[in-house]
Amino acid sequence: GFTAARRRTEALFALRRLIALEPSLDNYLKEGQLAAEQNDNRGAAVAFLNAGELQEKAGASGLESYAMAHSLDGSNRAVALAYARGLLDKNDFAQAAEVLMPFAGASDAPMELQEVHIRALLGDKRFLEAEPFVWGLYEKDPGRLPQVAELIGALIEDHNNEQALELSRKVQRHMTRTGQQREFTALMKEISE
Repeated sequence: GFTAARRRTEALFALRRLIALEPSLDNYLKEGQLAAEQNDNRGAAVAFLNAGELQEKAGASGLESYAMAHSLDGSNRAVALAYARGLLDKNDFAQAAEVLMPFAGASDAPMELQEVHIRALLGDKRFLEAEPFVWGLYEKDPGRLPQVAELIGALIEDHNNEQALELSRKVQRHMTRTGQQREFTALMKEISE
Protein backbone atom coordinates (compact mmCIF):
# COMPACT_ATOMS: atom_id res chain seq x y z
CA GLY A 1 0.00 0.00 0.00
CA PHE A 2 2.78 2.44 0.89
CA THR A 3 4.57 1.65 -2.36
CA ALA A 4 1.43 2.17 -4.42
CA ALA A 5 0.87 5.50 -2.64
CA ARG A 6 4.50 6.44 -3.39
CA ARG A 7 5.23 6.74 0.31
CA ARG A 8 8.65 5.16 -0.01
CA THR A 9 9.92 6.01 3.46
CA GLU A 10 7.01 4.24 5.10
CA ALA A 11 7.31 1.36 2.60
CA LEU A 12 10.98 0.90 3.50
CA PHE A 13 10.17 0.99 7.22
CA ALA A 14 7.40 -1.61 6.78
CA LEU A 15 9.64 -3.78 4.61
CA ARG A 16 12.39 -3.76 7.22
CA ARG A 17 9.85 -4.90 9.83
CA LEU A 18 8.74 -7.64 7.46
CA ILE A 19 12.35 -8.76 6.96
CA ALA A 20 12.72 -9.16 10.71
CA LEU A 21 9.90 -11.72 10.46
CA GLU A 22 10.75 -13.20 7.05
CA PRO A 23 14.33 -12.63 5.85
CA SER A 24 13.89 -13.82 2.26
CA LEU A 25 15.88 -13.08 -0.88
CA ASP A 26 13.00 -11.16 -2.48
CA ASN A 27 12.54 -9.02 0.62
CA TYR A 28 16.25 -8.16 0.81
CA LEU A 29 16.33 -7.23 -2.87
CA LYS A 30 13.24 -5.02 -2.44
CA GLU A 31 14.81 -3.42 0.63
CA GLY A 32 18.00 -2.72 -1.29
CA GLN A 33 16.12 -1.09 -4.14
CA LEU A 34 13.90 0.99 -1.86
CA ALA A 35 16.81 2.09 0.31
CA ALA A 36 18.82 3.09 -2.77
CA GLU A 37 15.85 5.14 -4.02
CA GLN A 38 15.80 6.90 -0.63
CA ASN A 39 19.57 7.60 -0.89
CA ASP A 40 20.22 5.30 2.05
CA ASN A 41 23.24 3.78 0.35
CA ARG A 42 24.61 2.14 3.48
CA GLY A 43 21.31 0.48 4.25
CA ALA A 44 20.91 -0.57 0.61
CA ALA A 45 24.42 -2.06 0.59
CA VAL A 46 23.68 -4.13 3.69
CA ALA A 47 20.43 -5.36 2.13
CA PHE A 48 22.23 -6.42 -1.06
CA LEU A 49 24.97 -8.05 1.04
CA ASN A 50 22.30 -10.07 2.87
CA ALA A 51 20.72 -10.98 -0.47
CA GLY A 52 24.06 -12.19 -1.80
CA GLU A 53 24.64 -14.32 1.28
CA LEU A 54 21.20 -15.93 0.86
CA GLN A 55 21.95 -16.58 -2.81
CA GLU A 56 25.20 -18.32 -1.88
CA LYS A 57 23.45 -20.43 0.77
CA ALA A 58 21.02 -21.54 -1.94
CA GLY A 59 23.98 -22.60 -4.12
CA ALA A 60 23.85 -19.66 -6.53
CA SER A 61 26.35 -16.89 -7.08
CA GLY A 62 25.85 -13.79 -4.99
CA LEU A 63 28.30 -11.80 -7.10
CA GLU A 64 25.69 -9.55 -8.72
CA SER A 65 24.24 -8.59 -5.34
CA TYR A 66 27.70 -8.04 -3.88
CA ALA A 67 28.65 -5.86 -6.84
CA MET A 68 25.55 -3.76 -6.30
CA ALA A 69 26.30 -3.49 -2.57
CA HIS A 70 29.88 -2.43 -3.27
CA SER A 71 28.79 0.20 -5.80
CA LEU A 72 26.50 1.70 -3.16
CA ASP A 73 28.95 1.61 -0.25
CA GLY A 74 32.57 0.92 -1.09
CA SER A 75 33.62 1.75 2.46
CA ASN A 76 31.88 -1.26 4.01
CA ARG A 77 34.56 -3.86 4.78
CA ALA A 78 32.14 -6.80 4.95
CA VAL A 79 30.71 -5.86 1.55
CA ALA A 80 34.19 -5.52 0.05
CA LEU A 81 35.24 -8.91 1.40
CA ALA A 82 32.14 -10.68 0.07
CA TYR A 83 32.52 -8.99 -3.31
CA ALA A 84 36.22 -9.87 -3.52
CA ARG A 85 35.51 -13.52 -2.66
CA GLY A 86 32.95 -13.61 -5.45
CA LEU A 87 35.43 -12.06 -7.87
CA LEU A 88 38.03 -14.67 -6.91
CA ASP A 89 35.52 -17.41 -7.72
CA LYS A 90 35.35 -15.89 -11.22
CA ASN A 91 39.18 -15.63 -11.38
CA ASP A 92 39.01 -11.84 -11.55
CA PHE A 93 42.12 -11.45 -9.41
CA ALA A 94 42.94 -7.87 -10.39
CA GLN A 95 39.50 -6.51 -9.48
CA ALA A 96 39.42 -8.49 -6.22
CA ALA A 97 42.79 -7.04 -5.20
CA GLU A 98 41.62 -3.51 -5.97
CA VAL A 99 38.40 -3.93 -3.98
CA LEU A 100 40.34 -5.01 -0.88
CA MET A 101 43.31 -2.64 -1.22
CA PRO A 102 41.80 0.10 1.01
CA PHE A 103 41.23 -2.39 3.84
CA ALA A 104 44.15 -4.84 3.64
CA GLY A 105 46.78 -2.61 5.20
CA ALA A 106 44.69 -1.63 8.23
CA SER A 107 46.01 -2.87 11.57
CA ASP A 108 42.57 -4.24 12.45
CA ALA A 109 42.04 -6.04 9.12
CA PRO A 110 40.65 -9.51 9.85
CA MET A 111 42.73 -12.53 8.91
CA GLU A 112 40.17 -13.68 6.32
CA LEU A 113 40.33 -10.35 4.50
CA GLN A 114 44.13 -10.47 4.43
CA GLU A 115 44.07 -14.04 3.10
CA VAL A 116 41.64 -13.17 0.31
CA HIS A 117 43.71 -10.11 -0.58
CA ILE A 118 46.88 -12.22 -0.76
CA ARG A 119 45.15 -14.79 -2.97
CA ALA A 120 44.03 -11.99 -5.29
CA LEU A 121 47.51 -10.45 -5.49
CA LEU A 122 49.18 -13.82 -6.11
CA GLY A 123 46.55 -14.75 -8.68
CA ASP A 124 47.20 -11.45 -10.47
CA LYS A 125 50.97 -12.15 -10.31
CA ARG A 126 51.58 -9.04 -8.21
CA PHE A 127 54.16 -10.86 -6.12
CA LEU A 128 56.08 -7.80 -4.94
CA GLU A 129 52.87 -6.21 -3.64
CA ALA A 130 51.90 -9.47 -1.93
CA GLU A 131 55.21 -9.86 -0.06
CA PRO A 132 54.52 -7.49 2.89
CA PHE A 133 51.07 -9.03 3.43
CA VAL A 134 52.39 -12.60 3.27
CA TRP A 135 55.22 -11.72 5.63
CA GLY A 136 52.85 -9.98 8.04
CA LEU A 137 50.67 -13.07 8.29
CA TYR A 138 53.74 -15.29 8.72
CA GLU A 139 54.98 -13.15 11.62
CA LYS A 140 51.61 -13.57 13.32
CA ASP A 141 51.36 -17.27 12.51
CA PRO A 142 54.55 -19.24 11.67
CA GLY A 143 52.30 -22.04 10.43
CA ARG A 144 51.96 -19.97 7.26
CA LEU A 145 55.48 -20.87 6.19
CA PRO A 146 54.21 -22.81 3.12
CA GLN A 147 52.63 -19.60 1.84
CA VAL A 148 55.95 -17.77 2.22
CA ALA A 149 57.69 -20.62 0.39
CA GLU A 150 55.10 -20.41 -2.39
CA LEU A 151 55.78 -16.69 -2.72
CA ILE A 152 59.56 -17.24 -2.86
CA GLY A 153 59.05 -19.82 -5.60
CA ALA A 154 56.73 -17.48 -7.50
CA LEU A 155 59.27 -14.64 -7.25
CA ILE A 156 61.97 -16.92 -8.67
CA GLU A 157 59.73 -18.09 -11.51
CA ASP A 158 58.91 -14.43 -12.25
CA HIS A 159 62.67 -13.62 -12.39
CA ASN A 160 62.56 -11.44 -9.27
CA ASN A 161 65.62 -13.20 -7.88
CA GLU A 162 66.83 -10.37 -5.65
CA GLN A 163 63.45 -10.09 -3.94
CA ALA A 164 63.28 -13.87 -3.56
CA LEU A 165 66.74 -13.89 -2.00
CA GLU A 166 65.87 -11.05 0.37
CA LEU A 167 62.67 -12.82 1.47
CA SER A 168 64.64 -16.05 1.94
CA ARG A 169 67.09 -14.20 4.17
CA LYS A 170 64.24 -12.80 6.25
CA VAL A 171 62.87 -16.31 6.68
CA GLN A 172 66.34 -17.59 7.58
CA ARG A 173 66.81 -14.91 10.25
CA HIS A 174 63.38 -15.61 11.67
CA MET A 175 63.84 -19.38 11.72
CA THR A 176 67.36 -19.13 13.14
CA ARG A 177 66.03 -17.07 16.05
CA THR A 178 63.53 -19.82 16.80
CA GLY A 179 66.06 -22.66 16.41
CA GLN A 180 64.68 -24.04 13.16
CA GLN A 181 67.83 -24.14 11.00
CA ARG A 182 67.12 -27.68 9.76
CA GLU A 183 63.59 -26.76 8.78
CA PHE A 184 64.94 -23.75 6.89
CA THR A 185 67.42 -25.91 4.98
CA ALA A 186 64.64 -28.36 4.08
CA LEU A 187 62.44 -25.48 2.96
CA MET A 188 65.12 -24.05 0.69
CA LYS A 189 65.72 -27.49 -0.83
CA GLU A 190 62.01 -27.86 -1.49
CA ILE A 191 61.79 -24.43 -3.12
CA SER A 192 64.83 -25.04 -5.31
CA GLU A 193 63.41 -28.38 -6.48
